[in-house]
Amino acid sequence: MLNNNDGTILDLDTSLVWQRCTAGQTNLTTCAGGTNLITNWSGAISYCQGLNLAGKTWRLPNASELRSLLDFYLTYGSPGFDPIYLPNTASSNYWTSTSLLSTPADAFVVFFGSSSGGGDAKANNSTNLTRCVTDF
Repeated sequence: MLNNNDGTILDLDTSLVWQRCTAGQTNLTTCAGGTNLITNWSGAISYCQGLNLAGKTWRLPNASELRSLLDFYLTYGSPGFDPIYLPNTASSNYWTSTSLLSTPADAFVVFFGSSSGGGDAKANNSTNLTRCVTDF
């Protein structure tokens, strides 16, 4: 990972550029302050498409992309991500753009608390967070 010092990080393994902070966090250095944006799936897509950060065009990541941020070498139950590059990331579900084939009304979410995930109703607007991605 490489901190671009503009509110983004570059994943050197995938060449994807990530929003460093969870949607709603206001301090781009520490990812503290503000309130995490909790929204439904379509709200997460709209947020990423409208994000004005580092002069890039953003989108909601697919499941494979978001899972690439998980660190499976950390102890199970500990943060499933690198807290140096993703500070103050909530141990919560994050939306992906990937719909479930078996249940199209659901989308895949990635749980950053323990490197896991699963499906959730796209209409759920009470628990899931957002982090956007763009291509290098």
